[in-house]
Amino acid sequence: MPSSEGSTNQIKEKPQKHLTDDQHNETKEQGRVTQPVASIAGRSELQNRESESGQTNRYAQIRQCYDGVKRWARIVTKDFRHRSYRATFFLEVLGFLVLSFYAWEAYKQKVEMAKSVEQQVLSNGPLIYPNGAAPTGFTADHIPNKVHVIFHNYGKSLALTIVAIGHIMMSGKSPPRDPNCDPDVTSLPKGAYIDALEADPTKSLEKDWLPLNEKELSEDNRGQTLYAVGCVYYYGIDRTHIFYTDVCVLWDPTKPQVFQTCNDPARSYAR
Repeated sequence: MPSSEGSTNQIKEKPQKHLTDDQHNETKEQGRVTQPVASIAGRSELQNRESESGQTNRYAQIRQCYDGVKRWARIVTKDFRHRSYRATFFLEVLGFLVLSFYAWEAYKQKVEMAKSVEQQVLSNGPLIYPNGAAPTGFTADHIPNKVHVIFHNYGKSLALTIVAIGHIMMSGKSPPRDPNCDPDVTSLPKGAYIDALEADPTKSLEKDWLPLNEKELSEDNRGQTLYAVGCVYYYGIDRTHIFYTDVCVLWDPTKPQVFQTCNDPARSYAR
């Protein structure tokens, strides 16, 4: 009996071992089947990753190329702006110089034209100039205290609204100037005037001038010279241009009956 039970157990144990081997073989077969499937699934995922990586690389290359184009465009634009600014500045400077040149030429032409017109007006206008001065009164020391001045119109047209101003003055240096005379006036000074003087040497304008300061006449004995100085203002026919004549004559004690013209190039002129 014991032997039969043992054999029975052995018989029972063998199928169990067989089943275990079958299971093991099945497991191995399943491993063989699943392994290629896993390999296939891994290859597909790898291909997808490679495809995504390639697309990413292409996008990166495109972006890098775009950034390069933007960089060069910025450089070219900046250089163009710089060159354009320099060119514009050069043209502005050149234009300023050209305009300055033409403005200067126009100014010179204007000045020359004004001089020409003034010379033409002077040559064709009136010209009042003294025709002699003589003492008509003396102090106790035989010094002139009154001088009679004669004027003529030596011009070619009528002189209008004539104002003559002058005095007897003393000076030890250069000829003095009457403080009431100004060659740059814009209007005739107030004073006694003659309405008109024709351009006729037979007609004259006569004035008597007195000392500006009577006390100065005693200085003649101290080496000073006695002068009769003044000016004449007058209009031309158009009554727009003011003519001016400077008057300067001196008294020589060796020739007491006449006054001589001052030998100073800056005096005794008409304009």
